[in-house]
Amino acid sequence: MFQKIGKATRDKLAKLGIHDAFGLLLHLPLRYQDETHLYPIADAPIGQLVQVEGCVTHASVTYKPRKMLTVKMQDGSDALQLRFLHFYPSQAATLVCGTPTYCQCVSST
Repeated sequence: MFQKIGKATRDKLAKLGIHDAFGLLLHLPLRYQDETHLYPIADAPIGQLVQVEGCVTHASVTYKPRKMLTVKMQDGSDALQLRFLHFYPSQAATLVCGTPTYCQCVSST
């Protein structure tokens, strides 16, 4: 397969350490985010981008000081509060109590 690729392209791939088709299949982009690992909310490392799964326990739209959607979600280990400053009405309608959902976020505390 690499015989059909031009020399300039092969040289660029070689700089990335890719020398065959299998290496090209396994190559991950520079800023690759692993979205396959689900963390329990209690075990989510602080300051890292993680994906958690939980059930929505409370959702409300408040207008003070500005319009925002506040959602509380919980799994078996802990709870998480989410604040959406920019959201669509369809998102507010989807995030109702009892809905299981995934969230990709950076935990702060």
